[in-house]
Amino acid sequence: MATKPVASAITEDEDLFAFGSILRRFDLITQLDEAPALTVFAPTNAAFTRMLSERSYALAEPTGGVRLVERHVLVGRLSPAELPGTHPTLAGAAVSVASQHGDLVVDGTARVICSGVTTTNAVVYVIDAVLDEG
Repeated sequence: MATKPVASAITEDEDLFAFGSILRRFDLITQLDEAPALTVFAPTNAAFTRMLSERSYALAEPTGGVRLVERHVLVGRLSPAELPGTHPTLAGAAVSVASQHGDLVVDGTARVICSGVTTTNAVVYVIDAVLDEG
């Protein structure tokens, strides 16, 4: 991942295929790849499978996928040490990150399972749940 911009790196990672598919479907590759500095919470394929079984409507409307992706992206490259706290997302909502029993947890529901993966323009945190709209 370190040699590619964030969206291109995500679309090539088989564990993040579902998130990458949404980036492609809603034409967000260029926007994210050209951004100067981002932090991305990338849900696993299993997280998307669970979300779609519970909320299949989430991607039905044209802006649904864009909002969903923007809810997972912060402006600026945040290191693991900088992550705890509340941060605005591209969607305009805020996410809260807390350290719980040695794990980083986003919005009280998504556990960071892979921390601080770098790309040329972002830091990626792989999470085990899709973040709800806040």
